[in-house]
Amino acid sequence: MHRLSQQCETVKKILSGTFEANIDVEEVHGGKDFALKVTRALFEEICSKLLDKCIAPVDNAVKDSGLAKG
Repeated sequence: MHRLSQQCETVKKILSGTFEANIDVEEVHGGKDFALKVTRALFEEICSKLLDKCIAPVDNAVKDSGLAKG
């Protein structure tokens, strides 16, 4: 699972500069290999709900600080 996590982190970084990347990990669980092509659109879809949950707390933090968003 550690190797899978590392691959996911690498793919996240690659997707900031390109439109697709591959995750390939041998023997990830029970001797089975894992391979997946991840597009930037898929990555954004997967992350969108988590990012949406961050908006209100960030808005509150900015408001509480007395700073402007700009």
